[in-house]
Amino acid sequence: MFLFIIALLFLIFFLQQNGFDLSSAIAVAVFMYYFRMFFLQLNKTIAFREFVLLLYATNYLLAPALIYQIQDDSYYYGQKIPAEDFFILTIPALFLLQFGLFIRSSKIFEIDFLNVVLGSALNQKLLTRWLVFGIVITLMANFLPAGLAFIGYLLAMIKYIAAYGLFIINRKKYKFLLFGLIIFEVLNALRAGMFGDLLMWIFLTFLLWCFLFKPSTILKTSIFAIGVLVFFVIQISKGDYRSKTWAGSEESGFSTFTESATESLAAVDFEGGDNQTILFVLTRLNQGWILASTVKNMDEKQNFQQLNLLKRYFASAILPRFLAPDKINSGDKEVFNQFSGHYIKDGTSMGLGVLADGYIAYGRWGVYLFTFGLGLLFYVVFRLVETWIDISPFFVLFMYPIFFYAVRPDCETQTLLGHMVKSTLIFSVVVYYYKKQFGKRINLQSLASANPQG
Repeated sequence: MFLFIIALLFLIFFLQQNGFDLSSAIAVAVFMYYFRMFFLQLNKTIAFREFVLLLYATNYLLAPALIYQIQDDSYYYGQKIPAEDFFILTIPALFLLQFGLFIRSSKIFEIDFLNVVLGSALNQKLLTRWLVFGIVITLMANFLPAGLAFIGYLLAMIKYIAAYGLFIINRKKYKFLLFGLIIFEVLNALRAGMFGDLLMWIFLTFLLWCFLFKPSTILKTSIFAIGVLVFFVIQISKGDYRSKTWAGSEESGFSTFTESATESLAAVDFEGGDNQTILFVLTRLNQGWILASTVKNMDEKQNFQQLNLLKRYFASAILPRFLAPDKINSGDKEVFNQFSGHYIKDGTSMGLGVLADGYIAYGRWGVYLFTFGLGLLFYVVFRLVETWIDISPFFVLFMYPIFFYAVRPDCETQTLLGHMVKSTLIFSVVVYYYKKQFGKRINLQSLASANPQG
């Protein structure tokens, strides 16, 4: 660790000598700290908390720091406040998020999957049913009533939990099943032209794979580098791909996407240092732009909301619509347009994020309070999932769909809370329903083992 700190100090000095201001250089160094934490934990635990911190560090530290260096007055998505004012918010916020996530240890990230095999082996038929059920729900998603669409979306995620469980039971037998499910998600992404869910499942599968197989540093680095390259290609290609397929001029599919990717890559001037392409990709990663715009707008208007917005978010997450007919809808642009300093129309996907909502509430201290609170909220759910392990260690895998949206820094706070509340409730019901079956079958298996002649 001492040598790493020395390396970070040299990195800060090097970046300053190459035009970075001190606060941006420190932000890059803090990002490297979180990247190292994530990379070192991959084989030791299910590095979920480290993955959350890496995502937030990318969106609020690395991308903004780079944009500060290459933006100019013509760049619409530029940072609206000075770098030192921005990073005095985000660097402490990331450490407070870390403190909340790690406030106490949690055994769900170091689960002994050898014990999962007993509980899952007794339920292979159940897991297979879940897999089929999840795929069917996915295929029927467009036909579900609006009121059931979100529940259907959550339940469709159970296909991944089933595939993970079957894979853990018998890796040789079920590895192609898991691979096939990823291909299924790829085809879904190509059909819809939406790649966020695909990328998230690939990353989450990578976390589990590293924990199970303990790959070498070289292999992990290679896979991670390929993942970054795939992300880059998707980001620069998806706009052209959508324009071709959504307009109906070409059919969606791998060949059309390959054509768009080839054209997009050919247009990039790698040798000349294509700042426009770099800015485009960084823009997709920079939730800090919305935070900086919100800070500038709130400082000018001084219209701080205290906890009024947060109360509305919790009401939207917890109360059904017949009790709260005016509650905020997921994707509603009202709050964004009122406080961000920008106006967006329906069909444009942007969210304030937890840090911006914190600033809207109490200014700088609101940012610190909200990020620490988010970490604590995650920890509370971790503790709930720990109680499910007493039923079967298999249920630890439900943390993936519960946090599927919550880990995204660009997720609206009301969507984050709504997804966590609804998914926790739904999967709690699933766990409770199967609690007796798991216990009964394990007891029967134990009796059969104790009385082989019976």
